[in-house]
Amino acid sequence: MDALIVKGDTVDEAIAHALRVLQAKEDEIAVQVIDWGEPGVLGISQRPAAVRVVRKENTGQETAKPCVLGDWGSLHKGRIEITAARRTAYAAICNGQLLVRHTEEGPFPTIVPCPGVEVRLNGQLLQKPAQVTMADQVTIKTLQEEIAGKWSIELTEDEVLAVIKLQPRVIRTYKLCDLPPSGTLRLQVEKEEHLFPPLLFAELVAELKRLGIKKGIDWDCCRRVTEEPISGQVVIARGVPPTSSQDGYLELFCLTEPRYAVAMSNDADRVDFRERFNINSVVKGAVLARKHPPILGQSGVSVRGNAVLPKPPADVVLRLSKGVEFYNGTDIIAVTPGRPVVRERGRSVFISVEPVLVHQGNVDLESGNISFSGHIRVLGDVQDGMLVHANEDVLVQGLVSAAAVQAGGSAYIWGNVISSTIVAGGPLAVVGRFLDILDALAVELEKLVMYVEQLRQHGIRGPSNQVIQVLLRHKCQVIPRLCKDFLQMVEQLPPRLNTQALERFAQQLAAGIGAGKGVVMQEIEELLTRCKEWRTAIAATSSSWGDVQVNNLLNSSITATGNVMILGQCNDHSQVQAGGKRDRARCISRWQHSSQWHGDGG
Repeated sequence: MDALIVKGDTVDEAIAHALRVLQAKEDEIAVQVIDWGEPGVLGISQRPAAVRVVRKENTGQETAKPCVLGDWGSLHKGRIEITAARRTAYAAICNGQLLVRHTEEGPFPTIVPCPGVEVRLNGQLLQKPAQVTMADQVTIKTLQEEIAGKWSIELTEDEVLAVIKLQPRVIRTYKLCDLPPSGTLRLQVEKEEHLFPPLLFAELVAELKRLGIKKGIDWDCCRRVTEEPISGQVVIARGVPPTSSQDGYLELFCLTEPRYAVAMSNDADRVDFRERFNINSVVKGAVLARKHPPILGQSGVSVRGNAVLPKPPADVVLRLSKGVEFYNGTDIIAVTPGRPVVRERGRSVFISVEPVLVHQGNVDLESGNISFSGHIRVLGDVQDGMLVHANEDVLVQGLVSAAAVQAGGSAYIWGNVISSTIVAGGPLAVVGRFLDILDALAVELEKLVMYVEQLRQHGIRGPSNQVIQVLLRHKCQVIPRLCKDFLQMVEQLPPRLNTQALERFAQQLAAGIGAGKGVVMQEIEELLTRCKEWRTAIAATSSSWGDVQVNNLLNSSITATGNVMILGQCNDHSQVQAGGKRDRARCISRWQHSSQWHGDGG
């Protein structure tokens, strides 16, 4: 068996050249196409075709001559096995045309139709695979489909917007694909779609008129949807929407947490662990919240020209409980001091003021100092260095040791008071005893000013500081003594109760007049003014009748605007100042008999 590879400009030319070389006939060889070649353009990129030819042994059988329909050199490139007898049938699509090749006796190629084309074989519509021959009349026609478009105009619920929904009209065409030679040729097509507007401008205008849409029509948009294949939703008319209504709401002016942490200093040397927390509380008359009423929005205009009402606003519902009341139609104020409690449930807000702060356990470094605007009840002890301050009554069920208790009302200590300070009755209990000294000091300073003026009127001239020193030694000797007494009283105040402003004023008096140094008239007048200011401030200080009841008083001090009752012993190192009676045997506790505290175990 001879075999060789032959090249030529085309496959047929290569086969013919091989037949000449082998001196054989076409039915005596087997041909395999290796390369279909490339003709190129004007000789550029040209590639010759190549075939592999094998001489077949003579079997004595006669074969039919092949017949070819079409130009095989124009078929798609690729490797195709061709038998020596070349009896296998082939069909191909090239440039939209059907090409068929087979022997005279067959077999014959088969064509399989596909959607998108209409295949007719000898005038009959072909709907299933069928064999075709060169003698058959085969026509392949691509189809065209049209899918109707859809459109509709819809209004929003409030009729402020008119929206057109568009689905374009579709014209779908098919193009027959080129296919390489095959014994069973399955037709294939490429689909192309062309979109068009689903409506005309006149149709759109008629629909707008039918729906009564006449306000806010966007005519440019209307023309665009009738000229371009737009898919989806487009707003073609827009009215005037109503302005949004504002719901009623409650503006809080108080904190809602029971207590909150105090910002700590970065300086470790200045950290006071007693002041780590603040108890949330309010005083009587404090504005806790303000109710803002709902505001109705302004009406709009629909695309049909009708009025569009705004959405009704929701109002907040107040549920006021104990300790609060509605004031002036807007404000919620506290009628009793205590801890504000605010709870929300939907549109309802519950507000109350708890007048009693019950502290479980001891007042120590873990809890920090306790300061509250209402009443305080401590179930444990008040330990070293701690402070309990209330604008109302204070009840300590344990002992008070090296600590301070300040009550705007009364103070009741069930245990012992050791090396501590108890104040009852408000600020006046602390500074009220200064009034007598301030009154006397103001009178004497006015006399001193009057004496200086009288000396000047009688023609006595000289340095004012010398004149003042003479008057202080002979006419106003009581002024230096009053200044020293005032300073001593301020220094005797416990550190927690002494204010910086009061201490500065006492030091000014002692450093000036009390020290016997020379002072000028201007300094005397300034001290007189400051003395009157402090007298007015202390007299205006709010106070109440505050009683104190303790068990044993040891090395401690009590200052009260009311009565003081010591049930046990009181040693000589303790100090008691009372605006009412001081008793060691009998006391009636307002805490125990007040309905406000009834049931709290007092």
